[in-house]
Order: sequence, then structure tokens, then C-alpha cells
Amino acid sequence: MLCDHWSSTQFQERASKNTINQSKKKWNSKNVSVSTVRHHIRRGMELTLSTGQIETCRQNHFGENGWTGPELEKLYEHMMTLKEAYSLEELSDKEILEMVLGR
Repeated sequence: MLCDHWSSTQFQERASKNTINQSKKKWNSKNVSVSTVRHHIRRGMELTLSTGQIETCRQNHFGENGWTGPELEKLYEHMMTLKEAYSLEELSDKEILEMVLGR
């Protein structure tokens, strides 16, 4: 049954799309395929809060061996610089994340 499933055209097309999508990732995450937003919710945080998303991002990409990508430390430092320079009313954590990392 599994051989039939894995050799089907539908499965092969989906596998190709997944391979292409995985190759577009800029860096790895400790949570593999869990998005920052989903991880933020799992931490018990509300999406409507104006703070916390930067810390969630840091937890996703920083572990025992350091940062999961070479440029992430500089990006995180840039986010923290923006956070210190602007009030929450001017730029929320989510807006800073989108500005630095993109959507």
C-alpha cells in the first residue's frame, strides 16, 4: 500500500513542491516546520500583544550550539536596536520582525 502511495503522481508532485519550498529557507529553526507565530502561541503568548515575538524568534533560532544561521545574530541585534530606538506605539515586535526578516 505504501509503495503504491509513494509512487503515485500526486505524492511525487507534492514531494517536489516540498523540496523546492525547503530549498528556499534562509536558515534552519530548532522547531523545524513550526512557524514563529505557531511557536509564539505554544509559548502561551497572545498574537495581539505588542511584545514577545522577537524573543520567540530568538528561542526558535538560538540553542546550545549558538545561532542556527550565521547571519541570525546580526539580525537579532538589529531587531534589538530598533526595539530600543522606538516605542511600542511606533513599532511593535511583530512590525520589527517583519521589517528585519520580511514576511
